[in-house]
Amino acid sequence: MLNKGHGADSLVFNNVILGYLNLGNLDKANELFYELKERCTVYDGVVNATFMDWFFNQGKPKEAMESYRNLMARNYQMVPATRNVLLETLLKHGKKKEAWELFHDMLDDHTPPTFQAYYKQLCDKSLSPDVNTYKALVEAYIKLDMVENMLEKFTKMVEAGLRVISPYANKWFGYMIEKGMSGNCLPILAKMVEKEPKPDVTT
Repeated sequence: MLNKGHGADSLVFNNVILGYLNLGNLDKANELFYELKERCTVYDGVVNATFMDWFFNQGKPKEAMESYRNLMARNYQMVPATRNVLLETLLKHGKKKEAWELFHDMLDDHTPPTFQAYYKQLCDKSLSPDVNTYKALVEAYIKLDMVENMLEKFTKMVEAGLRVISPYANKWFGYMIEKGMSGNCLPILAKMVEKEPKPDVTT
């Protein structure tokens, strides 16, 4: 596809590979993939997400996850946009455990995921946000100092009737007060009192 010595653009390869996959020509797609990995000076992993999605849609989750694990084992330095694509692909196909691991890796590496896309995927019927999901999102927003987003997810968590244990409730209310949003604490606390289990005296 390229003359010898020329670099490779992974996005261009990705579009061509996707075309071959849609035609059912896996051999040609793999051939181009191998060429890309040989020639691309900084491979960002986006093509793996394309292969993963295709394998999942073909009813081959094992092959999809093999592609993902092979990518992660290489420890490529991926840009946030690529990790977001991988995260959304995992969530789209119900791989919540792996998505969580990637989610936390992104926070640890200071490459925050696209939370709205993450939350939207989780709101699918089969992936309803649970306590740990909301807790991770709220904590992530605090870490990134995004108080409005933190308030939104904290409110949704309480409205969903999910339990907020005292240590986290105290921490989150403390953060809101520190950011000058004490007036938003009482409505949330009032909703918590309506739900079971009720907040204790320390909250």
